[in-house]
Amino acid sequence: MGSVKVANTNLLDLSALLDYMEVDSNLDGKVTYSEVSTYFKGQLDRLIIERDYLDEQHRQLEGKLKRVAQKFTYLQKKFSAFNDTNRDGYVSFDEFKAALAKIPVVVELE
Repeated sequence: MGSVKVANTNLLDLSALLDYMEVDSNLDGKVTYSEVSTYFKGQLDRLIIERDYLDEQHRQLEGKLKRVAQKFTYLQKKFSAFNDTNRDGYVSFDEFKAALAKIPVVVELE
């Protein structure tokens, strides 16, 4: 295994050194162009996998948000159906029953 001397290095050099050591896949203390290429291809592949995962999460969230918006709209319509028709400050049973008759029945299968 190759060795690398760290004496007289500043912090920027140390960061570069750590990256250099990570790219040195065979740990011989030297980095070939092939190792650099392989390293960055691996990094790119990981980013592609992460992007695909995030795309799928985004699609799932879009679906959930759409369902929430539909439920919200349904609840708004449901609420607007209730009227205190005789303006006595209460919704009587007859008013409640009449409002329910105006609301379409929604059945969700999940």
